[in-house]
Amino acid sequence: MNKKVGVQLYTVRDFLNTDDEIMNTFKKLKDIGYDNIQTHCALKNYDTFSKMASDVGLEICGTFDDFEMMQTDAEKSIENHKKLNTKIMGLAYADIKENMDSVNSYINKFNTVAKNIEPYGMKFAYHNHANEFIKVKGKTILDHLIDETQNVSFCFDTYWAQVGGVDIRAYIKKLTGRLDILHLKDFKRTRDAYTYAAIGDGNLNWEGIMYEAGCTEVKYYVVEQDKCYDENPFDALKRSREYIEKL
Repeated sequence: MNKKVGVQLYTVRDFLNTDDEIMNTFKKLKDIGYDNIQTHCALKNYDTFSKMASDVGLEICGTFDDFEMMQTDAEKSIENHKKLNTKIMGLAYADIKENMDSVNSYINKFNTVAKNIEPYGMKFAYHNHANEFIKVKGKTILDHLIDETQNVSFCFDTYWAQVGGVDIRAYIKKLTGRLDILHLKDFKRTRDAYTYAAIGDGNLNWEGIMYEAGCTEVKYYVVEQDKCYDENPFDALKRSREYIEKL
């Protein structure tokens, strides 16, 4: 696979508490073979964070950032993202309820943010969990978001799509041209439950997923593993990167 691959920093969140830890983490990710990173929360110092990433050769492909600020102080939010040299302003989660009032409320919020930041070359990207695959008025919540938003990008998560019971490849195809970040996250089935897993250790059809993604203008491939259980996250990320390289 010739595409650049990154890491969603939520995977290594326990190793980002100080500037020294952040720098050490960035070096480890680069040494493993990752090319970019996506932030997992609002940052204390955007300038310092950006410089450390740049110093080790990691591109910041996008964020999960302060959605309230995006709505109430778009200028400040844009300024923060420019410091990171990224154009993708992301929202990790929205508490969208199972009714059209809630769905429409978020559609309006997403459209407003996207419209306000577009003149500055920025995109707003929404990240799904499983709840977005609940149907409201005969369509999944995610389908409502796709069909009724303009200039909104998506950060599609393979694991949560599997939990949601939908066809991952069909949704990747449906998001052609709007899928800036694809979260590569494996789903492992056990007898009594399901768990997160390093890429290739679970049950997802990665050859099929990556083939479809290659046909649909995905800009960034980003590995995320919400829990690594008893394994060191860097070891899990290394195994994921090695598996992806073989695809």
